[in-house]
Amino acid sequence: MFLFLYNLILEALFPSSKAEKSVLSYSPEEAWGKLPRAPETPLSNTYAVFAYKNDEVKQLVLGVKYRRLKQAVEIAGFALDRKIKEEITDTDLKNIALIPIPITKKRRNERGFNQSELMAEEIVKLNEGTQININLEKEMDHHLKKDTHKSKQVFL
Repeated sequence: MFLFLYNLILEALFPSSKAEKSVLSYSPEEAWGKLPRAPETPLSNTYAVFAYKNDEVKQLVLGVKYRRLKQAVEIAGFALDRKIKEEITDTDLKNIALIPIPITKKRRNERGFNQSELMAEEIVKLNEGTQININLEKEMDHHLKKDTHKSKQVFL
């Protein structure tokens, strides 16, 4: 309820841009088909999904990162799920550990959430019935080191 009121006040003070309204009108599948892809990165095993220079993509990122907009999180989670499935072809989804990048306590208190966790949770929803797990504990390092031969780690 608080988030709804917060977003309502934000919308009244700072109305959504045309790009934000446009991207949030897409279903996750439509966004996947319409938003421009990011160019390949020069780093191995590092992937980007959408081209951030695009206004709709910028609004999508801002909607996830600062406003926790449900539709933005669903689109981002869907896109990450698709990208993971495109890039990780040598294993099945049962052997993937999603590891959200942690944020400081200060940022968590300011925002009230971690956008990486929200997107990871969306990926898990999309793959119901699989053994994808989200490891949120700081001790995950030890756990993953002993199981590295068994799973791929995806950092969000």
